[in-house]
Amino acid sequence: MKINKYFLYMAIGAAAVGFTSCNGSEHDDYQWAPVPEGQEVYFASGMATNYTLLYEETSFTVPVSRMDKSAASTVTITAVAASENTDLSNFDIPTSVSFAAGAENAEITIGYDADAIGPNNTQSIKLSISDESAVTPYGMSTITIECDVPEKWTFVGTGTYNYDDPFYDGSDEGLEFYKSNANRYKITNWGDGVDFIFAELPDGSLEVENTYIGYTHSNYGKIYVREASKVNKTLLPGKVSGVNGNTYTFAVAYYCSAGVFAGVLETFVLD
Repeated sequence: MKINKYFLYMAIGAAAVGFTSCNGSEHDDYQWAPVPEGQEVYFASGMATNYTLLYEETSFTVPVSRMDKSAASTVTITAVAASENTDLSNFDIPTSVSFAAGAENAEITIGYDADAIGPNNTQSIKLSISDESAVTPYGMSTITIECDVPEKWTFVGTGTYNYDDPFYDGSDEGLEFYKSNANRYKITNWGDGVDFIFAELPDGSLEVENTYIGYTHSNYGKIYVREASKVNKTLLPGKVSGVNGNTYTFAVAYYCSAGVFAGVLETFVLD
């Protein structure tokens, strides 16, 4: 391995000599690039740095590589928060990584608690190979990874959606209703088979998110539904979406890129 590395660095040095020579200067006392000592541990430049932390799992792995794989070894790793909102107490990060004899690659296994982290809360962690004698000038000794937790949807029950708009008539019964751990809700198979999604605001009111209803008009293209006040405040003045017991009332606008079709009040009643 050391012989191969020596010729690798000779090649780098030779390329540098050739470059210098092309510029019209020749030096008999050229200093070859030094051959680094130690294992030369590094994070690969093309490795993934974004991780989705699933609820059904409790850990993920970060790969680490080295150039000198002749013997088994353990290298120290440090971790620090790379953003103000990152809480390392939600992670179990080892303080070292171990390579088996003859192994070029190893993994850092990081444990996590997805429920404690919660959705919409990106965590940024800077990992470093802290043993200076083990790093290499030809690879990265630090890397920052970003960890995201998806929403977790919990089934609440079924209900009936009552339409009062230009595109749908009557009611849809038996639609499934879910709540997420990010204070969002969805009614599945709504309209032309899409999810109708709305959020609970800090003041307790609701806000219907911008959603393609699943229908494309032959003249106007895709049709969308959204909280009416977000489309045009004059459509349903003073009306906002809300809930009273098992009845959810939605103050929504149906619109397309060319304009608004209608502002209406529609309801969903849980069974």
